[in-house]
Amino acid sequence: MFCSFLISADYAIIRPVSNSLFIHTYGADFFPYVWLVSLPFNLAVVSLYNYLLPKIGCFKIFIISTAAVIIGNVFCGMYISESTSLPFAFYIWKDVYVLLMFQQLWSVIHSTMKMENAKYLYGFLFGIGALGAFTGSFIPGFCAVQMGSESLLYFTVPIYLILVGVYFGLLRHSNHVEKSVSEKTKQSASLPQGCKLIFSSRLLTAILFITAFMQITATLTDFQFQHFLENAYPDKDLRTALFGRIACLGNILTMF
Repeated sequence: MFCSFLISADYAIIRPVSNSLFIHTYGADFFPYVWLVSLPFNLAVVSLYNYLLPKIGCFKIFIISTAAVIIGNVFCGMYISESTSLPFAFYIWKDVYVLLMFQQLWSVIHSTMKMENAKYLYGFLFGIGALGAFTGSFIPGFCAVQMGSESLLYFTVPIYLILVGVYFGLLRHSNHVEKSVSEKTKQSASLPQGCKLIFSSRLLTAILFITAFMQITATLTDFQFQHFLENAYPDKDLRTALFGRIACLGNILTMF
């Protein structure tokens, strides 16, 4: 639960900054292009993760991922305001790394938790994650104007250093997880096999379409909202603060 809390808290800080800086550099009309680029990049990173996981193990790949996140965010905090390409790359990067972090967490959860426990514990895990997002939203919501949007990226360093310690404790109390995750990854790492499995099941196919329509709706709504932010709040730090406060309200609903 604490891992979920920390990953969500960091994302709640980084997302408003990334969106605001992207609008500041390219404008809201450019979002569809970065979304199109994000899709193959996400697939490539997840495929690389599935390939490396059974070879180097959970903790090593987590350390590599964490180091990449910290170095990437600190680098962007220092230079993103001076570059016209970094806001585009960082927008993709922040969605890729939060997906990767949650995938690593859920790999451990799925490998250690029994189905009868999962039925009532998964709700708590998601709820604590929403609490983390709610807590993290306060930082851009109330500090962006005073500190500047770019400076908020440095909050990743303490959050992810704590996350490493918590994740290490998680693996230490799940002694069989390395072998279990590696075996499951070897069995199900193939993308064609995954697609075949989905389309061979009416239940999974229905879930796929539900997810697709949900993402289409969310994307269109997000596109309209980014236009509103751009027009109503031309100052990037004010825009970051407003995004953080709105996300804070949304995370309260998610938590409940």
